[in-house]
Amino acid sequence: MRWMTAKDDAEKALAAGRAGLEQARNMGADVRKASETLKEAEKELRLKYFDRSKELSEKGAREVSAARAVHKQLVDAIYNAETAISKARQDGIGIESAETLLESAVRVRRDAPDRALALARQAVLELEESRTRKTIS
Repeated sequence: MRWMTAKDDAEKALAAGRAGLEQARNMGADVRKASETLKEAEKELRLKYFDRSKELSEKGAREVSAARAVHKQLVDAIYNAETAISKARQDGIGIESAETLLESAVRVRRDAPDRALALARQAVLELEESRTRKTIS
């Protein structure tokens, strides 16, 4: 009877992981790593390694959460960079370097979200430095 409980627990964990994966995928998060982990969990479930399946499902759910967090940070960073560029343009501050960084961030966001996040943040830093240089001169 213990195996039924373990099987039920594994199935519930896998279902929860899949549901989170679909939500994160629909919002545009990079869930490739989590997807692979959940596929492995499904395989372990079919092989009746219920405890291992549950562990992998929980790991996949954590990976989904991490992907969602990175996606949210990326969306926020791109928005902040766009806003900062718009304000800098209005203030007559050079924006070319920041625009290039932001364009790169948008271009790589699907394949390299961590890199895109760094680029978007760098765009804002470039604008802050340009603003400081303009204020000093």
